[in-house]
Amino acid sequence: MPEIDLRSVGDTIMLHLRKQQHAVNVYTLATTLVALADAAKEANEQINPGYEVEVVVETLSDGSFKAKIRAVYKTAGNIFSTQNLQTIVLAVIANFVYEQTLAPDKGVTVIVNKDEVIIEQEDKRIIVSREVHEAELQIKTSSRFREKVGQAFDAMLKDPDIESVSIDPDEKKENELPPIPRANLEQIAMPPAKDDDERVVDEIADLQIIRAILEKSRRRWEFSWKGFRVAAPILHDQFYSDFTSHRITIALGDTLVARIRIYQRRDPGTGIMINDKYEVLEVLNHLPAPKYTQTEL
Repeated sequence: MPEIDLRSVGDTIMLHLRKQQHAVNVYTLATTLVALADAAKEANEQINPGYEVEVVVETLSDGSFKAKIRAVYKTAGNIFSTQNLQTIVLAVIANFVYEQTLAPDKGVTVIVNKDEVIIEQEDKRIIVSREVHEAELQIKTSSRFREKVGQAFDAMLKDPDIESVSIDPDEKKENELPPIPRANLEQIAMPPAKDDDERVVDEIADLQIIRAILEKSRRRWEFSWKGFRVAAPILHDQFYSDFTSHRITIALGDTLVARIRIYQRRDPGTGIMINDKYEVLEVLNHLPAPKYTQTEL
């Protein structure tokens, strides 16, 4: 059974384009790298709120053609900076890419162990760290993440000489992962399946409280976000647990930094996607409203 062991993939990877020539079209390379960088930033927003990620290319080499890519993290200098940094963004992308090579119409077996997850389908076996697998389950629900990965592989397909691609953990030939053949590249490059008139987007948002609901329910809180008034239920159980036990004290004007889900639909008159409804999936932090004191004259 072919085995793809991704446990050694970290936040430095080798993008290996296998082709007869030892050169690549600069537009193909630039488009691929920009799309992968955008996918990494989208993943990082959910994995590491409060940190920014920059994707850099350190070396270019042939064999057939390799680009060494590294993720560099830095604090955004906000309230999330005390959270633990997970340096797994590029590993999440690698895991997502190799999972997309599985046949969509055949059964998959997932074995979850303490530190690793094994994904099996007929003659293929993928092994990944549990931390990366769990992060990828969250990230791949983002339509923007899937779109950007698809754009990267679509750019590669525009070079007819590229025969296969692998995402390797380092430059050593003995550590190269099984190549993804061109037929599977087309599968990864396909856009996410979705209704043309509807889509779902996850985003990190600063929500200023206008109206609070004091008991756990699907009743909608009201917030100010980006200058607009929005209503959304809070679906995060731990938030309500902290709220009812008084570990969090809420007041109007406070801000919740949260991961929200936006349901969008296409306006039939203009063809523009408009926000239809919102849900607060997870409250990441609570910011009390600033207190002002009056100065005597």
